Amino acid sequence: MYDELKTEKIYSEFFKKLKDGSDPEISKFGTFDEAIKLIYEGIFVFAMIWSFGAPQTEERTSFSNALKGKSVKIRFPEASNQVYDYKFNILTLSWELWSNSIESMDPNYDGLYNNLIVPTIETKR
Repeated sequence: MYDELKTEKIYSEFFKKLKDGSDPEISKFGTFDEAIKLIYEGIFVFAMIWSFGAPQTEERTSFSNALKGKSVKIRFPEASNQVYDYKFNILTLSWELWSNSIESMDPNYDGLYNNLIVPTIETKR
């Protein structure tokens, strides 16, 4: 629950700074309305990846390449990864690898074995 409150506070502060334009790092996204449009676009593309692209079996690579080639304002990094390997970060308005958000496992875990969750890309998606 603490993590949820912390995340909510981070987003609240971000949108407050975005609205009043007080932070030059955040104001690089343009006006408040322009930044909101970029956020919506990123969320829409992310939803499209997982609603239309995830059920694909044989055409996943084609779908990924087609989506990377589209002219969207928030471009995917020029890496060999597929679009399924990325998540949209609202605070930076950029695509980040899922694998970068994996925390290391605590080898000194002393709780119940059935409560142990090993962090992987799949558990983060």
